[in-house]
Amino acid sequence: MRLYLAFLLLCAGGVLRADGVPFDFVQSIENSQVNVRISGIDEAALWSHIVQGFRARVQYTLRIYQDAERPSFFGDRLLLEMDLVQEGRWDVFGSCWEIRHTNGQRVFYQDWEEFYGNFCELNFPLLVFSGEEKLYMLARVRFQKTVFRPPLNILQVFYSGSDLQSAWRRFGVP
Repeated sequence: MRLYLAFLLLCAGGVLRADGVPFDFVQSIENSQVNVRISGIDEAALWSHIVQGFRARVQYTLRIYQDAERPSFFGDRLLLEMDLVQEGRWDVFGSCWEIRHTNGQRVFYQDWEEFYGNFCELNFPLLVFSGEEKLYMLARVRFQKTVFRPPLNILQVFYSGSDLQSAWRRFGVP
């Protein structure tokens, strides 16, 4: 009986998976400022999803490496790794859109367009190094359409197909 229940739960998770949406991001580095913007998210579907009471999350993973002048077998030196998260939701009581950042900062928007633009984009300062190192950055973006809070986060298993993740991209650091 337990085996049948487990099988049914696994099948339910497959039904809830998202379509194969082309998901990508654009990144630029200017004046020690990094700008990352994601694309490929259906704006109307996201609006409908969030208004129904769900949360959505965008996670930016950035790694800065120093290009070691040694055999590639040993790899390059990891200098910095950051996971920057933005979680968006509709605040029913305040009748506004909310973005919660990794550091706990909460920003409220009255307009959907402004909320959506800021939810899909992240700007942050890039640390300045001595300039003598040969540096590069690897970046990846992950979008979760449905995010649950504990103790309901166990349900995330059934919504795992709604997660979109880009491939790692390499960028030179000026």
